This record gives sequence, structure tokens and C-alpha cells, in this order.
Amino acid sequence: MSYAPDISVVIVTWNVERLIGACLNSVRASEGGLELDLWVVDNGSKDRSPQIVAEQYPQVNLTCNSINVGFPKANNQALIHAQAKYALLLNPDTEVDPQALMIMYDYLENNQDVLAVGPKILRPDGTVQFDCVRALPTMWSSLFDVFYLSKLFPHIRLFSRYKLTWWDYQKSAQVECLSGACMMIRRDALEHVGFLDETLFMYLEDIDICAKLLRIGGKLVYLPEARIIHHSDAKVGVGASTMQVVEEDLIFSVMPYESLHLFFLRYHGSLYALIARAVLAVGFMIRMLVASCLLLAGHLVNRRELYRYRYLLAKSWALLSWSVGRFDAGRDRRVTSSKETFGTATVNQDL
Repeated sequence: MSYAPDISVVIVTWNVERLIGACLNSVRASEGGLELDLWVVDNGSKDRSPQIVAEQYPQVNLTCNSINVGFPKANNQALIHAQAKYALLLNPDTEVDPQALMIMYDYLENNQDVLAVGPKILRPDGTVQFDCVRALPTMWSSLFDVFYLSKLFPHIRLFSRYKLTWWDYQKSAQVECLSGACMMIRRDALEHVGFLDETLFMYLEDIDICAKLLRIGGKLVYLPEARIIHHSDAKVGVGASTMQVVEEDLIFSVMPYESLHLFFLRYHGSLYALIARAVLAVGFMIRMLVASCLLLAGHLVNRRELYRYRYLLAKSWALLSWSVGRFDAGRDRRVTSSKETFGTATVNQDL
């Protein structure tokens, strides 16, 4: 009789040498009576991330890619070999509460109609990250986010339909989408839907897998009793590992919308995706005009904000160019690094 662990924990790393140790230590501390199968796939890190895993965590199944092959593909490299009943997708910039894995495992064991569960995700200061759960995106929810309406009016459900900033995060509930920062999924369900979509290089892969699970009649449940800490940048609302990408190149500002476009194509059809792209183009045009006004005002009033306004203008231009088909995130490398051109100002990578 072959041995099968309870949970296969899959972590994709990319230049996270400061974070991966704390993540793996927290996973080991949360084992309890569970048998864990640990997998780390390194996506071409230039720091010592893979060396740290190899030297300090010999029990981990380590795969090293020479280049960054994308987040979904790297996850799949481990998932196709992992044999546990449940797979845990876990970001390397997280720390798992000692009881979290057992809570999620027990819930799936006792609720066979539930295909995936997710925990409450906390910032280091103890506040809740609102992307613990989300609704499936629509063209209108995407347009509202272009104008940051979910931030400006977090309690208005119309504007926060996607990010659910009005939601009660203290109660367990069936939801449409869970966060890929930490999601436990039945392996047989993953096999049934074909694992993660490798056409998405980064962003929305968690939304896509949730949509696939919903399509086959599965339930997704948010469990606030299970908790993890996500070391995200509080000012931008993205994970610390993702922030490297945001700072590296403006091309990555386009990637969430490219993934969103592919999502609309798959689940709503080409006409819907085309209309959504046109609606977003109008939104980006308006945002670019606002950014231009802020840049002019910064020249006249607050020169310390110039780098930020320049970045906002460049980002808005890149997004507008993408929406009208003049910017290909897969090949157009002409956009200069935001760090080199616009300084190290705080940026916002909201979808």
C-alpha cells in the first residue's frame, strides 16, 4: 500500500530570501498530527532563495527553474507530482498560524461537497486584507476599481462588488473566490479542472481556478478561524514578493488587465471581452487626464510628489495603450524600469 500524505504544500519563490525561512518554519510548526508534503519551485531567483531551501530544509522537494516561467506554471510543476489528498497553494511571504492547516483540513474532511477553503489573511499589524475573498470580476467592477471607487467608498456594495470591502470577515461563508496567497484544494478537483491555467503568467490565476471549481458544481468556503499573516506592503496592498515585480517594470502593471481580458474571453465570450476592453480604455483615458493634472499641480505646489505623479501618468499611459491594442505585455519591453525613471515613490497596483 503506497504512502500518501495529508496535504501537499506548494510554494513558488522568486527572490524571497528574507521571507522563505519564516514561511517554511511556520508550516512546520503547524503540522500537528498531519503528514505534510512540502514543495518549493523557484522561478529563477537571483538571490539565495533556492540555496536557503536546499541547505536549511532538506525535507522539501525543491525544483529550480533557470528563468521565471510564471506563477501558474511553476505551481503546476509541483502539483502534477504531489500525491496528497489536498493541495495547499501558499505564497512565500506568508506565515501560517499553528492551527490553520488543521482547521482547513478538518473542514474539507467533514464537508465533501466543498472543493476548496481559504483562511482569513491578516497584515502584520493584525488588520484584515480584503482580498481574503472576492467576487468574480465583471467589466463594471473593473471600471470601478480603475477609479479606486472601492477604496473611496468601501461600504457601498455597488462600487465594492469585486473586492467586497463591505463584507463581514468574521463569519464563515460560501464565497465565489478565495485568495491564491493561501488556498487548500482537493487534488482530485484540481485534476478534474486541469490544474492552474498556464496562459496566465501572473495575476487572476486564483480567480480562474475558483471559477473552474464553481463551474463543476463545487463550493468554496472562507474560514476565518484559520489565519495566516501576509507580509504585504500596506500602502499598495500587494504582497512583498509581488512588489518586486511592480517596481521592476511598468509592463507588469498591464499584466492584471491582460489576465482579466483572458478571463472575460473564457467565461463571457469575445464580444463581452471587447466591450469590457473599450470601457476600460475610457476609464484609463480619464485617469491619464487626472494624472496629468496632478503632475502639473505637483510642479506648481508639491515637488516631493513629482516622482509619484510621473509614475501614475506613465502607468496610465501604458494601460491606455494596452486597452487600444498598442501595448503587448508579452513582447513590448520598451517601458523603462519605474525605479530608474520615476524613483522609488509609492505606487498602487490595484486591478
